[in-house]
Amino acid sequence: MKRKIGITLSVLIFVVLVALQIGSALKVPVSTSGVQTLPDGSTLAFRKAAFGREHYFKTGGWEAIKNRLPDKLVRFFKLKRTRTFHNGDPAFAVLLDYMGSGKDLNHLSFSLADETGFTGIADHGDSDVSSGGGIIGIAFRSFTRRSRELILTVFKRNATWRLETVAGFKFRNPMWKSGYPIWPADPFPVTLVTNGLEFTLERLAFGTRDRSFQPAKSGERQEGLATFTIRQSGTNVADWKPDGVVQVDATGNRQPQGSWGSDWKLTTNFFSWSPTALAIGWRSVRLQHNMPNQAEWRDSPTETCASSSLWIHQCRTSRLI
Repeated sequence: MKRKIGITLSVLIFVVLVALQIGSALKVPVSTSGVQTLPDGSTLAFRKAAFGREHYFKTGGWEAIKNRLPDKLVRFFKLKRTRTFHNGDPAFAVLLDYMGSGKDLNHLSFSLADETGFTGIADHGDSDVSSGGGIIGIAFRSFTRRSRELILTVFKRNATWRLETVAGFKFRNPMWKSGYPIWPADPFPVTLVTNGLEFTLERLAFGTRDRSFQPAKSGERQEGLATFTIRQSGTNVADWKPDGVVQVDATGNRQPQGSWGSDWKLTTNFFSWSPTALAIGWRSVRLQHNMPNQAEWRDSPTETCASSSLWIHQCRTSRLI
């Protein structure tokens, strides 16, 4: 029997999630020796993976000494050293040695996965590439600490602007350790109540938006879609919209709109626009709950949810059965 739940609001989340099979179904071999050749003939070589705020490519001799000196001494003696990039917050960084013209560097993107499919996409990167080659640095704020080995996947835009897998590197995870707790997941639907408002997460789905959220194929980026119902005194209300997602896991990852494994907690901000109460009316609530790792989604058209000329949010509507 079909059960009408009513009009629900859905929000696209995890826009950096990649196909779960990416680590095991790469179109190119995963290199364990550290060198990969790209389609244009340029090469990438794995050099280093580490966690921290500043990351340097340590060469031999005097360069290695300069890279180990405290910042104060480097500035005092006006030394120059190979600095890949600086992170405002601690991040997991991978350094690659690039040999080539550099013309396609802006078309490359990167993901970091483990054997279970947990995947994080690069938050940002930097490079020191001149004519002929140089160093590329990629930072990940969301990454797995539970696996002994990681796979760095390299993507490139093709002629139709779709991502294709062009290289992969497998290496030891320097942040691995055992003993992290496992957070139990709540079954669907998940409901939290605050200030007389009832927020229910009805569904969580993964797939490719270009193909109506069908499962992503190897090399395709995968997105998530969370579907909420909001009620007040048992009645559906339409003036509350999702307005932000932050995910935190038991190993120390904390990221808005990031990838996730099976034991993340989802924090969602909701807002309501109340023009009749004030010239600019604004209410917000913050919810947190454990997330299940399976979901289904029935697709429906996209629409623009406009609370006012100042606040316009994209959302999706669906009728769940």
